[in-house]
Amino acid sequence: MAARASDLRETIEMTERKQQRGATADSASALAARHTRARRGLPKDAKTAVRTKSAPARRTRANAKTRRTVETGPSPFGRVMRAVALLILGLVVFGGTATLMRSLLGSQFFNVKHIEVAGNNRVSREELLALIEGKAHGGLWQVPLEEIREILKRNPWIRDVEVARQFPDKVRVRVSEREPYALARRNDNAVVWIDRDGTVLGEQTKFNLDVVPPIISGLMEGAAAKVMEANRRHLTLYQDLLSALDEREPRLSAQVDEVIFDGVDGLKLRVQAGKVEVLVGTQDFRQRTEEALRILQAVERKDISALRLLKISDAERLLSGRPIAYINATVPERAIVGLAE
Repeated sequence: MAARASDLRETIEMTERKQQRGATADSASALAARHTRARRGLPKDAKTAVRTKSAPARRTRANAKTRRTVETGPSPFGRVMRAVALLILGLVVFGGTATLMRSLLGSQFFNVKHIEVAGNNRVSREELLALIEGKAHGGLWQVPLEEIREILKRNPWIRDVEVARQFPDKVRVRVSEREPYALARRNDNAVVWIDRDGTVLGEQTKFNLDVVPPIISGLMEGAAAKVMEANRRHLTLYQDLLSALDEREPRLSAQVDEVIFDGVDGLKLRVQAGKVEVLVGTQDFRQRTEEALRILQAVERKDISALRLLKISDAERLLSGRPIAYINATVPERAIVGLAE
């Protein structure tokens, strides 16, 4: 019995020693593992490492959820409500701004106190102000600019008008006046001044210009739009004629007394104090006028050789003394001369 008890104690002691060695080994292994993780910058505890490793995953899942929320955006109802709110805010701001502007523009500070007139030489400032009396007063913003412009254009001397507001209290009127351009013979044989648009400005004695261009006959009379347009076309042709006659020396316009628009054959020129009509048509004005003037000069000199060079048929008859009534210079290479009855 004693032997068995001794063996049992020995067995127990050996078991305890093995457990102690195992615990010591485990402690050493754990210590070594912690030391290695610390040296590598990892958590000392393996459980902490597991928790640390799982944290980025949780953040990734959270970020993905956030992205899904952002990509999805607010609901349609939310978008509608936000749009309504912005619209209401805009209306409030606009209404407040409009009210403020009405208050400012309606104040005494913006009442018309000055009317500036410029560009007038033939029409006095007093005449212009009398025409727009009662129109340029009160608040600057309420001044009827276009109405004032139309009223002023009724004056025959005013070709165009610019009317503008100049804050805070001034109306600016700048006129462009008509200028006498040429003398025109009317249907009643009266001679009047007209401008470049054909508008009648006054009788012949009203202006005394240094250089007076040839009188114009055959313009239409009246203020209708069609009449004005036809007269503008005639006056454009008249200016082309003068430019061609005076494009070089000698200047031939001084030898022309009158320019006639007959509406059929183009332009006719009265020369030699209106005694002879020269038909020049609508082109080659200088060439045709020069040819007609050379014929008249040859007849005046009684130079039959010059007339033959000019291809005038029956040149002897032109020297008989009968006055020349017309010259048709529109026929190519040969002018036709007609004698008075």
